[in-house]
Amino acid sequence: MTVAASFQTTPPTPYMWSLVPGTDNIFIYPLIRKSSVLCSNAYIIKSPLFFLVIDPGSDPEQIEDIRRAIMAQRGEQPIPVFIFLTHCHIDHFLAVDLLMDQTFNGEIICHPIAADAIETMNRDITLANMNGSVLPVCRVRDRFFWPDGVTANLEGRPLPIEIRMLEIENGYAIQSYIIPACGNDRIEAFHTPGHSPDGMSYRIGRFICTGDLHLAVTPGIAGRQGWDNNKIAVSLQTVVKIGKRNGITHILPGHGNIMDFDKTIRIFLESSKEALRLNDLALFDRERSMYLSEYAIVLLEEASNIFSIISARLLKISYYLDMLGENESAKSILSAIDSDMLDKTVDEFNSFIMELKGKRGTPVILKAVQFSRKVNKIFEPERISGLFDPCFLRRIKILLSDFVNVVYGVCFVDQETLFDLNDTVEGTIATLRREHVEPYRIFETLDNDQEFIDELTKRIAYTPLFSSTRFSFSPAQEKPYITADRLMFQDILSALLEQLAIAGIEYISLETSRGGNGTVLSVTPGQGSKPFILRESKMLYLQHSMKIAGGIFKKIVSEEKEIYQFIF
Repeated sequence: MTVAASFQTTPPTPYMWSLVPGTDNIFIYPLIRKSSVLCSNAYIIKSPLFFLVIDPGSDPEQIEDIRRAIMAQRGEQPIPVFIFLTHCHIDHFLAVDLLMDQTFNGEIICHPIAADAIETMNRDITLANMNGSVLPVCRVRDRFFWPDGVTANLEGRPLPIEIRMLEIENGYAIQSYIIPACGNDRIEAFHTPGHSPDGMSYRIGRFICTGDLHLAVTPGIAGRQGWDNNKIAVSLQTVVKIGKRNGITHILPGHGNIMDFDKTIRIFLESSKEALRLNDLALFDRERSMYLSEYAIVLLEEASNIFSIISARLLKISYYLDMLGENESAKSILSAIDSDMLDKTVDEFNSFIMELKGKRGTPVILKAVQFSRKVNKIFEPERISGLFDPCFLRRIKILLSDFVNVVYGVCFVDQETLFDLNDTVEGTIATLRREHVEPYRIFETLDNDQEFIDELTKRIAYTPLFSSTRFSFSPAQEKPYITADRLMFQDILSALLEQLAIAGIEYISLETSRGGNGTVLSVTPGQGSKPFILRESKMLYLQHSMKIAGGIFKKIVSEEKEIYQFIF
């Protein structure tokens, strides 16, 4: 057996056997995958008495890796193989039956809820209903946390288990199952629900295997069947306290790389606070998953369009300043945001769209959430705020942060307000038509070089998109008060009007009315230099965004005219 060295301070090496720190004769073989929600990591534990596989996963190829690793260590004398689950979501156990044949005769030991779900092939608790997975037919050999009164050494149990009460703090205690591994070595199992009701964590020496606890408050994972934010908060704090008490060095997660415990403490405690904030989330079921994955693609395409505009405008400003000999100012403009990061992010986005073209579900959503947070960081700098309409930058940031909130299923009541639709439409038009540079301001800055350059930069950046557009607005006579997300509605209306202006539509008619279908804002484009066609991705963006804002967006064709309606 090849054993990785320096195990006291470094994580165990993937696909190598390492002595577990804090034990005399327990070895670990981690199978760490590229982070994916389709299959979990797996961990093989070897003692002189048995092999233990924690979360075998859903990938048959990973099962083959597990089989090979065990066979290479098993020798002529067969050693029992036991399978522990951190929880029964399909990415952690779907291929488990491949370890339960006559060669390995693997036996599952898990939480009673997981056991019942596996044996009854419960598609809700296992999340098999999220992607139509076919569950394996298999039996569970033993359960942790038997009812009160069942003795710890119940005859017929495959492993001797000692039950203890593990005090956490201030009188709060949980049941702890101690499994002798050989000599003084022990494996400890304890219940950590929240991500799922059957959640288990396992302490082996100075390692704790925690399954998906570190991901439990992630958008697209939070709110699934059996999710409980209060229990998550307690479980995360429990792991931290147990870890500190036992000198834990590393956390072995269900997905992603092995984590240093000292760094994990901050992540777990912050996630615990976040969990308590996430009350009353919408159930994240298959229907929501399909809807959100479609919305993710649409939203990210819209974000990509805004990236292109920002990048092009920054390059335009830099080019003209350079032509005028203002080299330092040109460099300053380009450094206002991390252009390399922007280019890299756009490239990642394009690759992401190509990779997931036609796909739906959680992987799309999680990637979109990750992308949204990355983009929001890019646009934090305030130095570019003077180069764009403030509403423009606010729009991209709200666009992305609102998506994360929608994935969570959080409804922020304070975003929905009662407002006069007539006043809001008039205000939106006025904002779009407003001049963003003062006509004579540049002459007032001639005595100050920096102010002059700043004013010149604004003028180069300014694009009078609506300078040749005429608006006609016919407000409803009775004030149409509606309750919706006013700022989001204004952003959506602006996005439509911008598309019309870009297409060369010189006349746009707007009208509000009230009827049996509710309160309606109708937008009718006049004749342009060429026929106006609202592309499908933009149509989907407007439809999804209006749904979130609190209304409906649709297109109707009347007398050979296309009319776009916002309905509340």
